[in-house]
Amino acid sequence: MEFAASIDRVILQLLVSQRSDALTAFFASITALGGVKALVIITIFSCVCFYIANQKKEALHLLFIFLGTELSVFIIKAVIQRPRPAEGITEYLEKSFSFPSGHAAASTALFGFLTCYLASRARTRFQKTCIIMCGVILVILIGFSRLYLGVHYVSDVIGGFILGGIWLAAVLTVANVRKIV
Repeated sequence: MEFAASIDRVILQLLVSQRSDALTAFFASITALGGVKALVIITIFSCVCFYIANQKKEALHLLFIFLGTELSVFIIKAVIQRPRPAEGITEYLEKSFSFPSGHAAASTALFGFLTCYLASRARTRFQKTCIIMCGVILVILIGFSRLYLGVHYVSDVIGGFILGGIWLAAVLTVANVRKIV
């Protein structure tokens, strides 16, 4: 456990030492894409689009994946209560606990679902590859932004990716089982 904590601190210090105003502004805008406000807007917009396209199951799956991930993050943070990195390191103050990263979890689950949905409807292998690459890059950038801005440790972001991945896998499994039945 101490080894992981020391890796967390080393990586955090390395990123802090590499900060620039331009990169901080870039990663602040990227991190906003994984924030609750942006994800709520994206979820609502996507659910409305699914509903209009008469894909009500997809709308429900997306809503379930978002709410489930957010609730899980809230509960785990309350149970573990890991403090955030020290105030002098962070670019801005976060009020909740550190583990797991809610940005990483919700981005993995929500953008992962939308990426899978769009990729499954791609007409060519090239389109499918581009959609998947864009989705993966977006999720990785959001997770990395949390590290760069100093508001999370590496283990927080990895934990968020894992939690979001579990929700994504569970919902996709249920969605596929329902198609078979």
